[in-house]
Amino acid sequence: MNLPNYEAKVTTTNCYYGKCTVDADFTTDGNAGTAVEKTEVEFADGTVKGLLGEVFIQGEKYPVLASSPADYTKVDEAIAAAKAIDGSRYTNYADVEAAISAVDRNKSKLEQAEVDQMAKNIRDAIAALVEKSNNSSSSGGGGGSSTPRYAVTVPDKTENGSLSVTPKNAKKGSDVTITATPDKGYEVGDIVAKDAKGNKLTLKDNGDGTYTFTMPASKVTVTAAFAEKKAEPIVPEKLFADVSAEEYYYEAVKWASENGVTGGIGENLFGAKLPCTRAQIVTFLWRAAGSPEPKGMSGFVDVSADAYYAKAVAWAVEQGIVSGTSATTFSPDAVCTRAQSVAFLYRAFGEKVNKAAGFSDVSADAYYADAVAWAVENGVASGIGGGLFAPDQDCARGQIVAFLYRAYQNK
Repeated sequence: MNLPNYEAKVTTTNCYYGKCTVDADFTTDGNAGTAVEKTEVEFADGTVKGLLGEVFIQGEKYPVLASSPADYTKVDEAIAAAKAIDGSRYTNYADVEAAISAVDRNKSKLEQAEVDQMAKNIRDAIAALVEKSNNSSSSGGGGGSSTPRYAVTVPDKTENGSLSVTPKNAKKGSDVTITATPDKGYEVGDIVAKDAKGNKLTLKDNGDGTYTFTMPASKVTVTAAFAEKKAEPIVPEKLFADVSAEEYYYEAVKWASENGVTGGIGENLFGAKLPCTRAQIVTFLWRAAGSPEPKGMSGFVDVSADAYYAKAVAWAVEQGIVSGTSATTFSPDAVCTRAQSVAFLYRAFGEKVNKAAGFSDVSADAYYADAVAWAVENGVASGIGGGLFAPDQDCARGQIVAFLYRAYQNK
């Protein structure tokens, strides 16, 4: 029994991997098909061979027969665009006609790329059209000629973005605008416009995704490359209007604000350069420690029980961090000096180091000598230059918060 030539006669429809519907009697008479399992082998080129010897390629949704006709939609659209043009106005319309004549409508799905190239050839020929110089008589009997226009072309497809030009045909000396639109996650990497001789034209960046060049007396080709957008640098949050990210105490102020150590002075200001009082630095230390409840009040006559710093002073005295400026006074509003600030921090966090401070203005028997040595050794504070520490210099709020922040990093 001779089997029919399946490859020539089998009508295969509703194909997908696993099953195909084939005509029951192997003719194209429309009889109901029979579903059969197909054994397929996938090849490196993406084709699949079925049970009956058919070759399939991946379609838009399902595999289709490689031998089925190619899609000529783009070709037909290009031809329609060409026919809408008055060819008599152009010196080289014959190039468009030649591109149309070169269309081969016998291509299969396996040759779709060749068909798409045919469509591109037609559109490229349209884009390259050059208008004729037409002589005409004016009412005064004089003669004149129209200025020739030259084509500006862009690729049909640009990876990771799109590219367009206005106008597509322009006179010499006129402005042509290029619009480059990157896909999401991409940015314009490079845009190049070249004349017919391959010379680069000067582009003006308009700052809004468009670029302008002056049209030469020849056709122009425009290309673009889109690059993956780099991650935007993280701009530090501006916590206070008077604290910029460039200030040495920025991170310290941020830490203090986020941890409830201190806020601003009102009106979105931190007052980093304002003097820091004894009451303030003791309060900063107390809050940084978690605002522990003191065993009792300090008893200083200048520290009222309802002052915001009352519990902080009482706790600091109990911890041996501070003492009064006399037996009965604390002087909460007195400005804290550099010596006092490192002494308070040293008593709260520090340990004695086996080296001297090394500053000419810090004597070995000063109450703050060990504190200065510890602060320098642990990066909490440094000198002011010239071998000086300036122990009696007043401290600003920004400095105090920076000292406290550094001390906590080493805790």
